[in-house]
Amino acid sequence: MMNNNVYRETFVSPFHKDTEGDALQVLDAIREAHPESSGWVEIRGFVERLPSGQYRAVRVHEHHKDN
Repeated sequence: MMNNNVYRETFVSPFHKDTEGDALQVLDAIREAHPESSGWVEIRGFVERLPSGQYRAVRVHEHHKDN
């Protein structure tokens, strides 16, 4: 049976970090807050460098709810 209760979002962290490693820690925190055990599925997670030279975490994920 197809699950029609799917919510997809792109989460862009508002917290800009000085290093890629610090931004990866933010990404890990997002992952911990939206675990697969609660119905979240990561489509793509990454760190991007901003024009300012800082970094931010981005995660595209879906939340699957049972009918």
